[in-house]
Amino acid sequence: MDTLKYTIEPLSYDTLHQTILLRDTVFSNLSEDEKQLLEASLDPKKFHTSLENNSIESMQYWIIFDSFAQKTIGMVGLYYEVDFSHIAWLGWFAVDKKFRKNKLGKKLLEFAIEKAKENSANELHLYSWDSKEYAPAIELYKKYQFTFYTPKHKTYKRDIFMKKVL
Repeated sequence: MDTLKYTIEPLSYDTLHQTILLRDTVFSNLSEDEKQLLEASLDPKKFHTSLENNSIESMQYWIIFDSFAQKTIGMVGLYYEVDFSHIAWLGWFAVDKKFRKNKLGKKLLEFAIEKAKENSANELHLYSWDSKEYAPAIELYKKYQFTFYTPKHKTYKRDIFMKKVL
């Protein structure tokens, strides 16, 4: 990798396509409603059905844009569920494989934690999957004092839920 010059900025229609490509590279087997959530974060009225189907009251995504490579190299989101506005959920959290090992995941997670605090959330929750592929992210969450918990609605043995008190 040559030079890395990046900014963290809100997802926009200009960066939506690249961000969808990144998301689809990292996260597979998404439902049709889930596939619409990035665009729904930009236009909640147009995609209100997808938000309702996922019990989402509001959401926002940010990207890491590398101005040298002219591409989206990372993403993170926060969303709030209906009737639980005091709890922020970490949305899709990913860094392009070619740009990992540059502490970008750490910077994105710190950014999301600060945004959740700014939005008056008391806790930040996340959902992940017990797999070798996601193990580095789980270790990062632990370093930031996220703890494991088991919700009442856990459906799969490999589901992982973690939370951090803010």
